[in-house]
Amino acid sequence: MKTEIRLTADVGAGEGDIKIMPHFEGMSTLWQIDVLQDWIADLTNEYDRRICIWKDEIKEIRRKSKNKGQKHSECNHHSF
Repeated sequence: MKTEIRLTADVGAGEGDIKIMPHFEGMSTLWQIDVLQDWIADLTNEYDRRICIWKDEIKEIRRKSKNKGQKHSECNHHSF
């Protein structure tokens, strides 16, 4: 059985939403919170990875605007 959530994004507004499919509600509460915890962990890891990339992009923009030759990265890698 496939039980899922649907993540949607309003590209223009930069806003996101979550929709839990109806068959999710039919599963046990313990199962639901276990799966939700897994999803939250995965989304948090992805969020953290994207924040790291964004910080590096901002630093590169600042470096170019100041015309300095060194790039310092708070995040040494983009995969966790």
